[in-house]
Amino acid sequence: MVNQERLLISVPGSKSIAIRTLIITSFFNQPLTISNLPACNDVVTLIDALKVLGYKFIRNNRLETVVFPCHEFKGNFTVKIKDSAAALRFLAIRLAACPQAQVNIRISDQLAQRPLESLMRLIKLLGGNIDYVNKTIIIKGVDKLVFTSGVLNATASHITSQLLSGILLSSPIIDNSHHILDHFSQEVNNGFTEYRYQPSNSKRGKLIFDSSKSISVSSRYINLTLKIMEDFGLPIHLANKIDHRNQVNSYRYVKRDKYIIEPDFSSACYFWSVGCILNKKVGIITTLNYSCQPDYHFLHILKKMGAIVSIESGAIYVTADYLKPIEVNMVNMPDQVPTLVVLSLFANSNNQTIISNVEHIRYKESNRLENLIIELKKINAEIDYHKSSLYVKSLLNKEVPSVTLNGYDDHRLIMAFSLLRAVYPHVKIMGKEAVNKSCPNYFNLMEVNKLLPKNDHC
Repeated sequence: MVNQERLLISVPGSKSIAIRTLIITSFFNQPLTISNLPACNDVVTLIDALKVLGYKFIRNNRLETVVFPCHEFKGNFTVKIKDSAAALRFLAIRLAACPQAQVNIRISDQLAQRPLESLMRLIKLLGGNIDYVNKTIIIKGVDKLVFTSGVLNATASHITSQLLSGILLSSPIIDNSHHILDHFSQEVNNGFTEYRYQPSNSKRGKLIFDSSKSISVSSRYINLTLKIMEDFGLPIHLANKIDHRNQVNSYRYVKRDKYIIEPDFSSACYFWSVGCILNKKVGIITTLNYSCQPDYHFLHILKKMGAIVSIESGAIYVTADYLKPIEVNMVNMPDQVPTLVVLSLFANSNNQTIISNVEHIRYKESNRLENLIIELKKINAEIDYHKSSLYVKSLLNKEVPSVTLNGYDDHRLIMAFSLLRAVYPHVKIMGKEAVNKSCPNYFNLMEVNKLLPKNDHC
């Protein structure tokens, strides 16, 4: 590897962090300067919605974004949230506790196909007023939302990390919500920490747990939410020590002058992966050597597959001489399942990669589970699904035909499929514009750095 080609790439800021940060700013009445705010569709859509609600955004001469929040939402508003599920869930919960606001949130056809019942049910159980008509969510703010253990019992089968994050982000205005994690136990399952909730019923003075209804929620997106909340002075683990009877508004965010958005390690995974495929040393510019972003931990998976990871001079580099098949639980990194599936096709072994806990990727921007199998079989990939696990064999000794893969307007599928073109440039991909959802300059960065061939017909 002495003469190995080295590339250094700057990815945009994390949209997961940006969306959570923008929701938190609604609790401030003073401006916040945000550095490295990404310009992807999900963030821009939320910004446009917040502008309708009264926010102002100004770009300063240091290319930072100064956010002038609207502390109180008053009046009737109509906003468009398009495809962003996280922005919809976080914003809906926040607005539900604004008594002087009625907001119509219009969503896209794609988002309308994703599960919305759990959000509706949750807000109603918290005491909110929410309805859904013709791809429009109608929220009439109420004086107070209240969290009880009954809320979790009634929604247990549908609770997700995004809904929990939504409650946590708005916990200063939801009574008792700072106790929500008291109802979960942290358990380690195959090396991954999960939050597990087990619904209970009271019967003749005894607490009866129904283990058949217990659920697990990915811990990493919850931990990311908690980390950002703590950055703004609201450590959830200290909330129980606050005497809410004697301290008015004691449980609240603390205003900062400036906040820096970390690089988007979800986008970084594709650049690291193509470096492994091409035996190039690909670095992502960052001063961090750890992150709470769930997909940062994809580095551990790459190491397990045989990649070499190094932190050098303000960047994290990844490369590989070869890749080997592995067994891995992906409950905490659902967005990188397509990436890992494609990467597994380049494993230097006849053994198969086994990727477990992937059932939930059916409910993303598309049915990723079904679509992965359909499209990759077009290139003669051996990929099968059984009991919530994917089984993938290497493609290296097979002939790959000239085909066009359908990206299903799903940014994660399109970016994962694009990795194939590093070795098989005759494979085309439909709908590359969908990457604007998370990383608008994705293909430009890949092509400029000669990691992927130019393709004007995607």
